[in-house]
Formats: sequence, structure tokens, C-alpha cells
Amino acid sequence: MTYYDDPVSGITIYHGNCYDVLPTVIDRLAGLDEQVRLVLTDPPYSEQTHEGAQTLAGGNGPTELIDFPPITYTDLLQLLDLLHDSTIWGWFVSTLDFRYTGQLADDMTDLSLRGWEFMRAGVWVKEGAAPQFTGHCPGMGWESVAVLRRKGYTTRWRGGGHHAVWTHPIVRGGYPTEKPVGLYRKWLEQFTEPGDLILDPFMGSGTSLRAAKDMGRRAIGIELSSAACAIAVEKLRQGVLL
Repeated sequence: MTYYDDPVSGITIYHGNCYDVLPTVIDRLAGLDEQVRLVLTDPPYSEQTHEGAQTLAGGNGPTELIDFPPITYTDLLQLLDLLHDSTIWGWFVSTLDFRYTGQLADDMTDLSLRGWEFMRAGVWVKEGAAPQFTGHCPGMGWESVAVLRRKGYTTRWRGGGHHAVWTHPIVRGGYPTEKPVGLYRKWLEQFTEPGDLILDPFMGSGTSLRAAKDMGRRAIGIELSSAACAIAVEKLRQGVLL
């Protein structure tokens, strides 16, 4: 189950389905008296978003963007239920299907009963985003960001008056749906302190872990794809990029 473990940087990768792996990870954290201060992740989106999604990331014209299955809103709630534990004590920041962010905002009472507070719906403005290839309507150009906080956690964020709008160029030629490491570094700066522990249950190619290493944070990543785990390890083997 443990794919990579570096005690120097404090970064660990688990290979498997996060719904199966998370209980074991949480038990280990409890045994070490550790707490996650930020869940930073990019889970799959809805079936409607996945269907027919295309990208220019490869540089050779539009190609299919997504080759992995979507998740449902029920799946997302199941994830939040798994994360409702004393070892997860801080923020949850996630790029999400805008439908799911809207549902979370509408379901604040249910979310509170699950141990979470909905703090803000934000956006990542995607500089260089692909156009609407069919030409029948405007392109998207942004992704929804859901900002939640564990109920009872009172530490303020470190972003001051910054709005929940983050503008950053997209990644070209990277892993499918890969997020920019600079965007993740910004979130780590705003939502965590140096040395804090970060968790990414949908790690993908490890951008969140790479950002954590750059910013002096420890991190745990979980990923179902062995190919993505291998890419993440290669990223982590590079020196600090700042």
C-alpha cells in the first residue's frame, strides 16, 4: 500500500483507492498523534463534465482530456464523511465540478451535521484555457474551488484580504487535468503554516505533494493509478524548485 516514503521531507504516497486507504491512514495518524491541517485535492468531476472534455495541453490540437471515471456527489459526501475524524483538523480546499460546489453551498445544514462548514465558493481563472471547440457557446475558462473548514476549527487563514479568486496559467503537456504547482503553492501559503501536514486523497501526478515539498510542508498523497504514482515520485526526486 505504501508506494513512497521520504522521512526527510515528510512526504508519503499510498497506492490504492482513497475510500479503502483513508481509514488505514487515519489510524496511523492517530497512533502518531498527528493532525492534517489541509486537505488539498482535485477529485474527478461529474459525468456531465467528463463527457467529451477536450484540451490543447499536448500542443497538437484538441485531444480527449479525461480517461478516468467521474465521481458522483454522493461519492464526494462519502469522502467528507471519511475525513470527519479528529486527525483531520483544518481546511478542505478542492477544485470541484461547479455543480458539486453549488450543492455543498445549498446543503450547509447537512454539511454541518457531517462535521464541516462551507466557508466560500471560489474560482480558479485559467489563463490559456482551451476554447469551446464546437463554437456553439462561450468557453469555460475557470474551475470552481470549494473551501470548507472542519466544524470547530478556528485558526484563521493566512491570506488576509485576498478574494477567493485565483488566476494562474494552465499546465500544458502535463498529466490529464493536472493543476499548476504555483497555484497549489499559493494555497499552501494561504491555508497552512510551514511544517503543517497536508493530505491529498486524489493525488494524481503529485502536484500537491511537489508544492508541499517546495513550501516546507509535509504531505500524504493517495492515488489509484500506479502510472500517476510513478510520475509523482519523479517530481519529488527533483530538488526544491523555489
